[in-house]
Amino acid sequence: MRGDPNRLVRIPAATRPAWPEDMLSAYVILLDGNGRARFVREVPVSVSGDWYIEDDWLFADSGNTLAVQRHRSTFAADCGELPARESWAVFYDGRRLIARDQALTDAKGVKQLPERCPLMPAPQDIDATLGDFLERRGLAAALRDAGISSAPAVPGAHAAPRPSR
Repeated sequence: MRGDPNRLVRIPAATRPAWPEDMLSAYVILLDGNGRARFVREVPVSVSGDWYIEDDWLFADSGNTLAVQRHRSTFAADCGELPARESWAVFYDGRRLIARDQALTDAKGVKQLPERCPLMPAPQDIDATLGDFLERRGLAAALRDAGISSAPAVPGAHAAPRPSR
């Protein structure tokens, strides 16, 4: 099935063979009891198959991003036993970065130095809110049409913008 790369396709978990060809990313969205997205897993597709990325996003009642975690494996690196494995996480209190963590290992779990094994640093442009996340990826309208809300869960709450760095 080929088509619009920005089209959202809902695929029941039991029908994996029905996934569209030329898929750019897969998303798993967990909803709270009120139908609001609270957790999103984004998995971009590697056409070459030489890397795998999994990004997990956690959102507060207010819609603010609380945490983002990435796991990445790649064969396109000079990092000891391949695949090289990278993980990082960033944590926010709603307005500011409060913690950051990063690890880089080879396939056997041996720590690698970033100078020897350069991969991707944690991005500096993390989406501040669920709404920002959905808009940047062209998912907001499709999710609204599906009845999934990105509105804050707390009445009167609003997402705080990230301060400039």
